Amino acid sequence: LSSALWSQEIIENGEKPSSPDAGRVVKIEKVFAVPETGNDYVLQNPRKLTITEEGHFFILDQTSVLEFDASMNHIRTYSPEGEQIMLHSMQISKEKIHVYSRMYPPCLYSFTRANHNVNMFVASDRMPFYLFEYLNRHYFLESNMYSVNKEGKDHKEKTDLDVKSKESMEGDTRTVVTFDPQAAFDPESGLAYVSNTPEYLINQIDLKTGKILRKFNRKYERVQTHPSQARWSKYKLDMMNILCVDDKIWVITSTVDEKKGQLVDVFNQSGKYLDSFWINCREKGQALRFSAKNIAVYGDHLYILYLDTKNRAMIGKGEIFD
Repeated sequence: LSSALWSQEIIENGEKPSSPDAGRVVKIEKVFAVPETGNDYVLQNPRKLTITEEGHFFILDQTSVLEFDASMNHIRTYSPEGEQIMLHSMQISKEKIHVYSRMYPPCLYSFTRANHNVNMFVASDRMPFYLFEYLNRHYFLESNMYSVNKEGKDHKEKTDLDVKSKESMEGDTRTVVTFDPQAAFDPESGLAYVSNTPEYLINQIDLKTGKILRKFNRKYERVQTHPSQARWSKYKLDMMNILCVDDKIWVITSTVDEKKGQLVDVFNQSGKYLDSFWINCREKGQALRFSAKNIAVYGDHLYILYLDTKNRAMIGKGEIFD
């Protein structure tokens, strides 16, 4: 089914995926404790996990990026020189590490993994969100998605995205993104997947042409926020993170079941809702805290950075079933 509610037709999936095996539970088992201190760091607020092709773990901490080998031995620390700067996002490639701070003025720092040289530029005076780097261009999202070169110049608008919530479309002329957008991209295909509204919606974008190829969603029961947060928003973000895993798109939703864990939806590149599963991270029967940004895939396993019952940072993994 499709709907012309917004500027482009939307592929609308039903509430249930097509796979008969949907709804299985992936149990997370502890593998490593993240070292709390090293020669040049003290772990403060680990909040994003990436695993590279060689099996190295990269963890975004408060003011630095920490690199560990496959046995969780600390290799090196990447951090901007001078004052300690709070970092908000990172992207790791084979050769470079990009970290972004939205503290004013918002800056993007790029480190080379070989010699640790750093390049920095001020992204904008409007505090955009950093998405990713592709073919030596950095992509950001303000009221629209745009890209700049490695010096932060040669600004190019890439595509017209709907930045408003369905709830606020009538009578609201604001065109700023007031929440963290979710984005992922597949370097093999050059396709990006961007969610820039609170409701369940994915924009599939061809980065080579800047065109939105399709939009898709599924019927989704929204999750209400805690009463203490209701003044800001009645509902949580439907989509907490997006991952490109092989030729599939994973959506980490805000749906949490006390016994099963957190729900993950799986789509193909045509926007079809194929599958779903639950990430179950528990210790002695108690659900453990982890962020949707702290999920990474390596080989046949899903890895999670989480906090145990004593508030210590741990790496756990679970087997992925096709």
